[in-house]
Amino acid sequence: MPVDPAIGECQSVSEPYGYLRHVFTEMPKRDKDADVQDLLPFNFAKS
Repeated sequence: MPVDPAIGECQSVSEPYGYLRHVFTEMPKRDKDADVQDLLPFNFAKS
């Protein structure tokens, strides 16, 4: 997932900072070819 769309889409969640923090924390933990569908904004749920 390119970074630019992720930043633009973070406006669609109620907590943009929390969403970006989650994405940038989880992405480095994954393999290069891993599925990142769960990191899309509409799949984000506050913990």
